[in-house]
Amino acid sequence: MHLIRDLESREHLLSIVAASDYVRNYLRFCEKYATMGDIDGPRFSMDEAAEIFRSCGVSLKWHKKFRVFEFDHEKICGWTWFGSLVVQRYDTFEPMMKGEDPQAGKSTGSTLLGLAIDAGKRHDPPIIIGAPAPRPQFDGNMDTMRRMIPDLIALVRSIKDVIRQGWPPAP
Repeated sequence: MHLIRDLESREHLLSIVAASDYVRNYLRFCEKYATMGDIDGPRFSMDEAAEIFRSCGVSLKWHKKFRVFEFDHEKICGWTWFGSLVVQRYDTFEPMMKGEDPQAGKSTGSTLLGLAIDAGKRHDPPIIIGAPAPRPQFDGNMDTMRRMIPDLIALVRSIKDVIRQGWPPAP
């Protein structure tokens, strides 16, 4: 079944996230992991990263072909919410958050950066995120990932806490 991206749900997600500390938390996360490694240096290990996620005790779906980890699936108000980590070229990362309601055929989500930018504009007072866009960086050391992955899980869980408080209950 193909789920339709629901703009109304995205608008609601943005409004409840904007009222939280998420934008500041995201910026602190990116600041903590702001050192980029040399592209000729050590490489990111997908196998090690999968083991780190598993050692954190979260659910994990690993899409090897697309270099994507989906993690910490949880049903909240009838929707299944989870984070994902997309490993891009040169071992750069794009963390994401997604919610799906298969019964209604709906989904919503965003990159964590996109969520921070859009929620920041709605925050009171606004938090404007300019260029260069902050993203967590991989310094070439898998020990960094042993710290970053639990922090990423905690960041996604903070969004889920906001969803628990402000998402409409399932019918």
